[in-house]
Amino acid sequence: MKPHIRFARPPRVISTVEGLAAYLDHSTAWLHARLDRWERLGFPKRDDELDGWDIEAVDLWIDGRSKLLSRSDQVRADRAALGREFGLGDIEDQIPGKTAA
Repeated sequence: MKPHIRFARPPRVISTVEGLAAYLDHSTAWLHARLDRWERLGFPKRDDELDGWDIEAVDLWIDGRSKLLSRSDQVRADRAALGREFGLGDIEDQIPGKTAA
């Protein structure tokens, strides 16, 4: 009988503030003191449908703060965050007054 192969992969969603604080390598009190301000700066909010925070979104936010994203990646990430915040959906890249040649 073949052994069952398991893939060791960290969870994509962290459902508790304690888990999120541990992921960020800090205490829950440290995170609570910053979370509201961070959310105003674009930090991913807790997603009730997923029952937690999407770790990839958290990592992208950190990468943006660390300037690890290119300018176009940051614009795309900011636009996506605004779309999620205000329910705008996909926003096409259009510059008012400009037409294709």
